[in-house]
Amino acid sequence: MSQRIQLVASIEIHVSPERVYAYVSDLRNDHAWRAEVERMDVSGGSAVGCVITEHIRIYRFFKIVTPVEIKRLDHPHVFEIETQPSHPTWVHCIRSIELVSEGKSKITVQLSFTLDNLKQILPVEPPAVFVRMWYKPRMKRYLEKLKGMLES
Repeated sequence: MSQRIQLVASIEIHVSPERVYAYVSDLRNDHAWRAEVERMDVSGGSAVGCVITEHIRIYRFFKIVTPVEIKRLDHPHVFEIETQPSHPTWVHCIRSIELVSEGKSKITVQLSFTLDNLKQILPVEPPAVFVRMWYKPRMKRYLEKLKGMLES
């Protein structure tokens, strides 16, 4: 089995948890705040068990396609997706939203995946340390963009 990576990033946003949850639990919005997302194909709406196919393009040339299933919807606190057991690679993402104070929320994104996901674009698995160094700052930038969008 391929090595697993886990990355966690958080940011406080000056809007209600309900508003943050409504936006980040609709994966069709991901392309607006996550730069690498080309599109999300949603089958069956936004209910537990629905499948979403994520189309990611990295550096304009490399494409990764990953089908994920909605595992948990706990409005307005938790949205969780994971690849189906039959998929050859593994991705798991939990987006947690909590109330910090009146009109202020904190979103935490926990992203876990196996390095073999990157075999769709690379001939070998890169070292985990390089993947962490590359993707963690990207996650922080995405959350900054999300904050700017929701607060405007």
